[in-house]
Order: sequence, then C-alpha cells, then structure tokens
Amino acid sequence: MRKAEVECGLKTTGSFDLDLKKGNTNFVSYGAGIRLDYWEGIYQSFAVASLKIAEKDETEFLNKSFIHIRGMRRTSKYVTTEMFAQIEWNKFLNLKLRRLLGGGFRIHLLDKSEALSLHLGLGVMYEGEQNTISSEADKNILRSSNYITGGCDLKENINLLTTGYFQPDMSDPADFRFIMESSLNVEMSEHFTFSTALKYRYDSQPSAGLEDYDLNVTNGIKLTF
Repeated sequence: MRKAEVECGLKTTGSFDLDLKKGNTNFVSYGAGIRLDYWEGIYQSFAVASLKIAEKDETEFLNKSFIHIRGMRRTSKYVTTEMFAQIEWNKFLNLKLRRLLGGGFRIHLLDKSEALSLHLGLGVMYEGEQNTISSEADKNILRSSNYITGGCDLKENINLLTTGYFQPDMSDPADFRFIMESSLNVEMSEHFTFSTALKYRYDSQPSAGLEDYDLNVTNGIKLTF
C-alpha cells in the first residue's frame, strides 16, 4: 500500500490485471484498483481501493476488496506522524469484515536519496474482525503495527518497492501477522507503467480450516494522471 514520494499536488493512479485460461482448465482472474495521493508542504495523504475476483471452472475461489486511507504530517527531518483507517472483505479467508484504525510514527532512515529510500514505521492499531463461519471467531484487539519500507531505482525507468509488516497482538504475542509486499515497476511512458507484484501473508493463528500463509504474484498495468 506504499509507493515512492510524489510531487506536491494531486496524483491519481489506476491499476488493472487480467489472467485468462481456456481449454482443459477454465480460469479467469481480474483485479482493479485506484490510488489518490495528495502532498502539500509537510502534509501528505492517500486513499487506496482495490477489488480482486477469480473463478476456476465457473466456481468462484477468490473475492476480496479493501479501502485504506492514511494521513501524514512531517514533524521533523527524520519523523512523520501517521493516522490510518481501513476496511477489508475477503470471502475465502472467512473474513466478513475487518476494520482497522491506528496511528504512529514513520522514521526516515534514508529519505529521498538519489536512488534509494528506507523508512521504519512504529505504531498501534485497533482491529475488529467479523468471521463468516462463526461469531465466536470474531476479534476486537489491539495490535502493534510496524513496518519497514524501501525503494530502489534500478534504472532510470525501473524501480523496486518493498514493504514488510509485522503486527503482533499486544496481549498475546503468539498471535501475529507478517505481510510482505513487493513490486517491480517499469515505466513505459509518463502515464503508463507495467508492474509485477508479489504478496506474501503469514498468520500465526488463521481462521479454522485455512492455511497459515498465502502467496500471490500478479502482472498488470498502471495508468497515472
């Protein structure tokens, strides 16, 4: 959900991906997303929304979406304060609804160097979950919300962005979630970018009947205005 710094003003990015197979296996997967960035002086904010659906032999096996909003204020050369909110749905993680609300600090370890950036985030978030299988699996907990994110320009038009999240339950450290998101972006023109993205998610205490990890690789395009 993070990207390199944008120039002052408003930037809109739309993303699309499609995977289609016919024959012995009938498979279709499609996703769409939009991101709005606004940055003015010491203030920055962004909003992200996405939808992903997949079907195999006309049977749906993936249906997920989320909306994330974040506001930031630069308080010093090395520190930015953050507040965020998120809602998420994921039918095949037994997730009827997840609500997040939190805040914290972002520490700029390497900030806007020539070709490399590195930031560390420390914070706390409230997490409320409604389970599709049983209300007994619903959660209302406080998690420590920590991340490290970095960007690297491999060439003038190619960059790599990676973010890792670690989110333990503050009352039960054995209950934790680790998420890694990485994307390789090739800028074909001012408004058109080809992107390959990898997402790995590990949950130490998954919902009943689910594996403790998910791995997803997608190829798509981004349009920026």
